[in-house]
Amino acid sequence: MIDFFTVLRSRNEPLFYFGLICLLSAVLMLLIAKFSDVQINGVNAWYKPFKFALSIGTFCWTMGWYTGYLELPNQVTTYSWVTIILLGFELLYITFQADFNRILRI
Repeated sequence: MIDFFTVLRSRNEPLFYFGLICLLSAVLMLLIAKFSDVQINGVNAWYKPFKFALSIGTFCWTMGWYTGYLELPNQVTTYSWVTIILLGFELLYITFQADFNRILRI
């Protein structure tokens, strides 16, 4: 298993670390959901950011693996950073919405 992560990191380091951050934040959001009582339409407000963080982390690791097969280093770097910026903004925006619902209740 350690070899998998080593190879993944060597194939596309920016996507590896961003995926790791997303997966760790998914765990954090799941813990927040456990202790938060904020709900939207009867569902905990933190489940949506959790699912997005989990899926974005999985996507980044998958694409990080696949980009290791490409022989265009400049385009891979551009793709990686565009992915990180856009999906990072999306995750922050969705997380802010969950937190904003908590602020509105106060």
